[in-house]
Amino acid sequence: LIESQYTDYAGNLKELGDVTFFASEGRSFARHCTDTFDIVYMNGVDTFTALSSGAYTMVENYLYTQDAFVDYLNRLADNGILAISRYAFRTPRETARVFAAALAALNQIGVSTPTDHIIVNIDVDWGTVMVKRTPFTRDEIQTIKVAASNALHTLVYYPGLEQEPLT
Repeated sequence: LIESQYTDYAGNLKELGDVTFFASEGRSFARHCTDTFDIVYMNGVDTFTALSSGAYTMVENYLYTQDAFVDYLNRLADNGILAISRYAFRTPRETARVFAAALAALNQIGVSTPTDHIIVNIDVDWGTVMVKRTPFTRDEIQTIKVAASNALHTLVYYPGLEQEPLT
């Protein structure tokens, strides 16, 4: 859809040059691919279609396990970013689950301060967890803070947040 119907909406990403789109099941792709990427982005890649029948309660989604996140992190280039967007329920659960899995995976790959490697953004309907193998720099955090503010989004977690005074 990004290459056809929503090209203009997405900003015609193909015009950036070195952009490749992959349509594949995320976990399998991450496990078998040997390339590394600057951005690995998963936006609402699964659905809640079985939710109304209650059947969803019996289905585990293996896209969001600690092992899956290790696979995703292994696909990142040195300064690459993994971004996963999930529906932002008013009582956080999807975004919180992604955050927890990312922390566990960072611990598993030997990151000593995993909280320096994660930023969480919430807009009206979506929560996005951004994860890096390397810590977010002050400049990156500032850039993301400005972009979030301009878009009327809320950064609910970023490195250094707990040290800032409440206003």
